[in-house]
Amino acid sequence: MANKTKFLWDIPVYSVTALPSCPLHEGSQILCVSGGGGSSKTGIFNKIAVIALKDGLWTEKLHEIDVFPDVVTSLRVHPNGQFIACAIDSRTFIIPYNKETGKLDIENSKKFQTDFLPDVRDRQQKTLSYSPEGDKIATGGSDGTLRVWNSGSHTQLKEYKTEKSTELKDVSFSPTGSHIVSVQDTHIQLWDVEKTDAPVWILEKDAKESRAIFKNAKWAVDGKGDTILFVNKSIPRKESSILKFVFPGGLKDLKKPKLVKKVRTSSEEIMTSLAVDTAGQFVGVGGSEGTTISYNQHLQKMNEVKKTHNWFVSEVSFSGDGKYLISVSGDYHCNATEVRETIGVNYRLLFILLALLVLFIALYLAL
Repeated sequence: MANKTKFLWDIPVYSVTALPSCPLHEGSQILCVSGGGGSSKTGIFNKIAVIALKDGLWTEKLHEIDVFPDVVTSLRVHPNGQFIACAIDSRTFIIPYNKETGKLDIENSKKFQTDFLPDVRDRQQKTLSYSPEGDKIATGGSDGTLRVWNSGSHTQLKEYKTEKSTELKDVSFSPTGSHIVSVQDTHIQLWDVEKTDAPVWILEKDAKESRAIFKNAKWAVDGKGDTILFVNKSIPRKESSILKFVFPGGLKDLKKPKLVKKVRTSSEEIMTSLAVDTAGQFVGVGGSEGTTISYNQHLQKMNEVKKTHNWFVSEVSFSGDGKYLISVSGDYHCNATEVRETIGVNYRLLFILLALLVLFIALYLAL
């Protein structure tokens, strides 16, 4: 089994993102996690914490704040590493982060409303994404509208009415920032940030798969310069799978993507979260029964750990160096599972050994 470590917090954990390295904690991987009891008076605080991971072991909590009115449902770090965007109730909070010390500056944080569901009680900002340059933020939530904001002035730049305007599960800027993908239960839509208010590509579930649900969509770029989109799709009590789409030549001259691979991740367990590491080399998923699985970019399984958590996995992310799949859950734990201890390497080694054995036997018989 791969090296797995657990960080036990005093609250349910719902979101995680990797942060830049911190000079005061050389050699450590720094992560930001969030969780809590929500807006109801449960006695469980809503918190954000900065924690450190070194050599596969959680070493310490660098900073923690607990002043939020509701649970933080999504965390994303600015590309320059100096701000953390947080989805809280119907708003987005921008918190300055000192990457030299690992401290959050809550006193100088800014907030602005980003979800506008008519029923105020049900408003919930769900998902965030910074553009690669960090000048824009894409948001999505309960009102089913994809919005793009200036990350500095917090003014709205674009608004996209998604299909049926149902709750957005995930939004993500493409590697060049030219497009945004939005995810809802029944379909995935691709939007050109500059050119149009209509989606330029739509992925809908098969009519025969009435219970199918899309969960996430994340980007990568391969060595040929093609843009890759990984999609997490589940059919309750039947199967979960990762779909790999390739946009030949990237998104500049958009062509219809090709579905080049589909991998079943589970026969019954719903995969609740999907992540791609910053280098685009690894894909990770977490499931409804606490399972975590790592794949390489070609969707060859590298490592699978059952019952990583005692509850469903809220979110997965990769450490900054890509060596660990980080998973968080309502079971109060943040786990680090080593990525590179791979099943595939063992098979390759076995093949090499068998080939050498056959060669040795052939040479022996030839004598």
